[in-house]
Amino acid sequence: MINNQSDFRVSTSLSDSIFENYYCGNVDGFPHFKLKYHSRCFYGVNRTMDRQDKQQFSQIYNFLQYDREFWNDGTSPSTFFYLYNYLDMLNLEIPIQFQQDIEKLTQDWNLIRMRDVLLWDKLKLDDPYGVGIDDRLWYAISFIQIQNIIDRQNKTSQQFFDLANEIFEWVGKVFENNVCGGGVFWDCDKNYKNAITNHLYIDLGTYLFEYTSDVKYIREVKKIADWETGVSEMLDTNDSLFIDGIYNSKNCSNKTYDKWTYNQGVYMRGYLALSDFYNDPKYKEVVFKSVETITQNQNHLNHNILQFYPYLQDQHFVILKEYKNLDQGETRATFKGIYMRYLGSVYLYTLKDTSQESQKIKQYIEKYVIDNFNYVFPLSDQKNSYPFLWNHQTPKILQTITAGTTTTVLDLFTLYDFIVAINENQQQNKMQQ
Repeated sequence: MINNQSDFRVSTSLSDSIFENYYCGNVDGFPHFKLKYHSRCFYGVNRTMDRQDKQQFSQIYNFLQYDREFWNDGTSPSTFFYLYNYLDMLNLEIPIQFQQDIEKLTQDWNLIRMRDVLLWDKLKLDDPYGVGIDDRLWYAISFIQIQNIIDRQNKTSQQFFDLANEIFEWVGKVFENNVCGGGVFWDCDKNYKNAITNHLYIDLGTYLFEYTSDVKYIREVKKIADWETGVSEMLDTNDSLFIDGIYNSKNCSNKTYDKWTYNQGVYMRGYLALSDFYNDPKYKEVVFKSVETITQNQNHLNHNILQFYPYLQDQHFVILKEYKNLDQGETRATFKGIYMRYLGSVYLYTLKDTSQESQKIKQYIEKYVIDNFNYVFPLSDQKNSYPFLWNHQTPKILQTITAGTTTTVLDLFTLYDFIVAINENQQQNKMQQ
């Protein structure tokens, strides 16, 4: 096994920096990352509600008044859990400071409070970006990851699993019907079915299947995946990238064709699980084709919407960017990091799948992640924080540096460290032979 702790020095160092600069601890029931290291941890924002609703839901309304989007604090912990899992997977000693950070994340949850917020069926906010269906699922995925960490520490509580499972059942029961041929809704008003909500439902179902071995979860995952790649037409077969979603209007012909990075990542772990369980390569093919689209420069004169080229003379050097790259909002700052996080699940798959196609994808991922790392690593500021735009040509005055942009880079660095560690381990094994 790998004995050199420095294999993960880059990512664990950045993780410690994020906790030092951004982490606020438990804020009204859940771990909270403030927006900027020079701003207050907690302050109200303007959200509009009817007076009657504001009185009825006063506790939950106050709960939502934070300095960043609610869903970010559901998904941000997963960044650190993935890093923990990689270290654990390689039997590496967990650095003391990082272990303390993980303990904070696993302890700073008030699950009773979380349940009140996440399973409040009748919650209605005038702001359409309030607590949506996908928000619940981001939290549920963090919960099941926490449960896995707790189990490895030989603890007996299953509270995190119970809440993750309850959210999964709630989403499936309340929001799935035959509108637009299937799928789950993004919003409580049932106006929109989008890729991210259905992808998250697939990912959570995969986690629950792996945790329980209960086939009911994988069957539910298959139903959603077949809808995504079938009658919904959310998968663009020209490039194997998912569009954002479909409205419940005009016979479901009104679609949003934006192709955000996280929509190309969150589903992949679930699709690979489907390929294995049902021995059906079609799900794996969707994943592999998508990875190839994003990581490879198919036509240098026709730039991929998720790539830019820092050095035009190097036709193989591609860097991930966000769709509509100039939108530097805190929400979209997190998208491409989530893609990198799930790209790691594909890389893990290629370590056990020895097929020629899989090994080709493995090489694509390795070069792509290493190229990204080498280009992004020098972009940090004096506080070891990173900007939204991974482009050296962008003036610093136009760059945004926040908790979300920095944890996005942590997702990249974690996968990079894992790839380096795996390759060094393979080299050591060859030398010993």
